[in-house]
Amino acid sequence: EFDLLVLGAIAGGHARLLRRASDSPDRNAASLPPVVAAAAALFVAANMVALWRGLSEAGGFGLGGFQSYVDPMNTWRVFKPLLLVLLLVPLIQAEIRASPGRLMRRVGTGMWLGLTVVTLAVLWERIAYPGFADFSKSYRAVGLFWEMHVGGAAIDTYLAMAAPFGAWALWSARTPLRWSIVAVVVLLAGYACLTTFSRGVYLAVVIPMLWLGASIRRDAPPSPRWRRVANHMLLGALLFEVFTIIWAGAFLRERMARSDRDLGDRIAHWADGLRLLHDPSDWALGIGLGRLPSHLAQFSAYESPGAMQPALSSEGRSSVTLHGAVVRRELEALSSLTQRIPLHEGARYHVDLDYRSRAGASLFLRVCELHLLYERQCQSVRVVIEPGQGTWQHLWVPLDGPALTVGTWWAPRTAAFAMSVLGAGAAADITGVRLYEDNGRDLLRNGDFSQQMSFWLPSAQQYFVPWHIDNLYLELLIERGFLALAGFVVVVVWTMRRLLAPSVRGDVPLRLILVASLSGALLIGLVSSVLDASRSAFLLFFLLAFAQVLCRSPVGNSQERPSRPLDP
Repeated sequence: EFDLLVLGAIAGGHARLLRRASDSPDRNAASLPPVVAAAAALFVAANMVALWRGLSEAGGFGLGGFQSYVDPMNTWRVFKPLLLVLLLVPLIQAEIRASPGRLMRRVGTGMWLGLTVVTLAVLWERIAYPGFADFSKSYRAVGLFWEMHVGGAAIDTYLAMAAPFGAWALWSARTPLRWSIVAVVVLLAGYACLTTFSRGVYLAVVIPMLWLGASIRRDAPPSPRWRRVANHMLLGALLFEVFTIIWAGAFLRERMARSDRDLGDRIAHWADGLRLLHDPSDWALGIGLGRLPSHLAQFSAYESPGAMQPALSSEGRSSVTLHGAVVRRELEALSSLTQRIPLHEGARYHVDLDYRSRAGASLFLRVCELHLLYERQCQSVRVVIEPGQGTWQHLWVPLDGPALTVGTWWAPRTAAFAMSVLGAGAAADITGVRLYEDNGRDLLRNGDFSQQMSFWLPSAQQYFVPWHIDNLYLELLIERGFLALAGFVVVVVWTMRRLLAPSVRGDVPLRLILVASLSGALLIGLVSSVLDASRSAFLLFFLLAFAQVLCRSPVGNSQERPSRPLDP
């Protein structure tokens, strides 16, 4: 859906450019310095080469809607954010020529509204599952970032880039009423950042925000007394949030206590990632876009906890093949095939399915109060399935466990049905899956897998390292090569310096917001993957392109009035 939205905007925007002669390219537009232009071209070219290397290594073009992270479509998935932003660049240029202040207000407003939506989603998630004020459970908010079905830092990256725009909305509010509305959302955004329990988020939000506050306060004119008082009250409320979560919950203290050990594990993980670069061509050009999960699973100790793929039997019967971990038994049940189902108060469940397996294995079946990664409570059963000689066998089994609850009407819980195969090296073909409530109603869709994996989503729990390298700069180096990394660094450094240059006029506070936002992404990239989640990667490339075009546009040096006077 996100791809369709962006492609629709691109198509409409370019059609509009064709109809408006006034939006023709401006031959007087400032060009990039030669070194920066070469670096940008090098980055794009390196990504094209990494696209080709990724597709070749994955076995070819291979379009398909139900491929996994080790298949060719993962290469396209990782490449598309850059492609979409390159198609948007002419539209950004046209809008900046028309009115840089208006475009900057629109970008700021869009980021602020997005932060509000994500914050409200986290608020619902926390109330529905661990509880609004329960900070002891090992539950980390994921919001609406479905990309985190195998872990990752999608919400971390987004919050790091979006949080400074909350400050922009706060400083832009002219009346006490508007300021109060924005302040409530800022407080909830602080709660969302804190309840990710991500030390990277804390680093990537706090440092840019402290710099941003000092910079705006230094350059802004004196503000009304009500605003100064209100700002101090808001700062006090934010500090109260921090100390409450530290004091009232053990989970954050436990994570902080593990920081040294976690950093050691992460450094070892980075070293294993670098060992995937086997020859000079890998170092220069990368192993190929989207190939990191496949290489980690094949050439390191970070084996996948399981795999799922649609299958078709010799008699034409559709099914799905579930694989357990290949070697490590401790990874059992950490990978599941899931489907969202309606949740009814106090319902009991039983499962009806057909299976076949050539070796002994166990099926782990469960229905859980679940948003994406962290279960609240479940009904489950573990069943030993008998090996056969390629023949289908039938299984009917009730699930055991506490009665599930739907929560409140204003924060309802969702539920999911999950299937896993247990046993090192075990596999089983599954079809004809039905999940019945007491009333005899089947809750599953596409249980016979005749539509391949429609309505089903693979998901991992607790163990996420096979899918991520947990470092933006190593992502660039390993998959795209040193040339891409060098080009990226040069473009980022030049853009940040230009945003801070006194000669670039316009809405100064919002330019500082862009610096803080990009800095947040660069800081979160020290300890987390950024580019393996398409929407987060798109946002990073979009803000970088927007800032870069703004900095080299002659309109950015015009005497256009700031979009709105901002107070500290």
